[in-house]
Amino acid sequence: MFLPNEKEAVSLSREANIDLAADWLGSRVEALAVKLGAAGALGVQGGQKVRVASIPANVIDTVGAGDSFNAGFLYGFLHTWELGKSLRLGCACGALSTQKAGGTEGQPGLDEAMRYVP
Repeated sequence: MFLPNEKEAVSLSREANIDLAADWLGSRVEALAVKLGAAGALGVQGGQKVRVASIPANVIDTVGAGDSFNAGFLYGFLHTWELGKSLRLGCACGALSTQKAGGTEGQPGLDEAMRYVP
């Protein structure tokens, strides 16, 4: 399991762009979820590559957004959801967490985040 942001993924893989970085990193771990900020997320698992969009958010503070994404993604992964659904929950959790100041004030509960997961 590896959960980097885009800059970390490209830097660590030494690839030219995020798609190549995801291919390279994804071949080395069971599951990869790359946080792309407002652009959503990119995941690789079992040879499958999935990109999902983020949700609209009135961003106040991004502190803790990556951790909130990780929590949402891991919840889905541990419940054996398909990759895209896990990524969507991660994106919802990360985006919703940015709407209040501080690292934990905006973290959504599961019911709130699931409103954004089809």
